[in-house]
Amino acid sequence: MARHLRTGDILLFAGRGLVSDTVRVFTRSHWSHIGMVVHLPGVPGPLVLEATTLSESNDVFRGVPVRGIGLVPFARKVQEYPGEVALRQRVGPSLDETQEKLLRRLVQRLRHRPYKNYLFCHARGLLTGRERGDYDAMFCSELVAELYRRVGWLAKSVSPRSYVPGSFATPEFLLQNGSLASPVMLSAAPVGSRVVADDASMPVTVRA
Repeated sequence: MARHLRTGDILLFAGRGLVSDTVRVFTRSHWSHIGMVVHLPGVPGPLVLEATTLSESNDVFRGVPVRGIGLVPFARKVQEYPGEVALRQRVGPSLDETQEKLLRRLVQRLRHRPYKNYLFCHARGLLTGRERGDYDAMFCSELVAELYRRVGWLAKSVSPRSYVPGSFATPEFLLQNGSLASPVMLSAAPVGSRVVADDASMPVTVRA
């Protein structure tokens, strides 16, 4: 599996517990978290770039789980995550040299920044009518959408803050210069409660 992974492949997570359930209810999605596969020079194996309250897996640079934006080994993330994990691979041209350099700079600049509490920020935006316009902290799907936007897989005009984990799980999610394959379930640990989800109709293949 690992040798077939490319930068830009998507991991969808459906976690257990109050935080995951709350995210899924508010976003009307089966999925509560998202990460993106990246390859970095000098670091063995595919990595998962994610923004989280506290990862289950050790960050490859700090050696311990981190709060915020971190990089964890793909295999360990799938093995250690307490819930469902599905993979949507990106279909399309590989990154060119310019895109690769841009992505590496972005990852270097963003890693270890704080996690943005989606529910708190959403509630604050509803109350004040304003949202923070910086990237001092990021939500998981906001991080992935921003990287997709910067390398040209999403339109420059999109707002990364408008994306939630389930946005990347729907058949209607369209890319520029490519597409996402149907999800393949990598880990099917039960998540407990179910929610009314807008992405519930998306077919998921179970890995043999």
